[in-house]
Amino acid sequence: MQPTEILKEIMKKSGTSQRTLARRMGIPPQTLNGRLNSKNGMTIDCYVAALDALGYDMKIVPAADARAEFTAVPKDRGDA
Repeated sequence: MQPTEILKEIMKKSGTSQRTLARRMGIPPQTLNGRLNSKNGMTIDCYVAALDALGYDMKIVPAADARAEFTAVPKDRGDA
């Protein structure tokens, strides 16, 4: 799954609109829309900022084919 697909899935599950996420990230909604809908439009910094705004962290794990795989995990809020 591509990073933008992961973000879109998290947004859908949480009921967060692109406008709301853009506001949380401090960028114009049009900028976020362009990055979410472009294959090369999202940098790792932007992805991490979006995950942070959604309450997630990025985790990079080795994949079976020796390429890194990106996943998103809910932030540890220290509630345990």
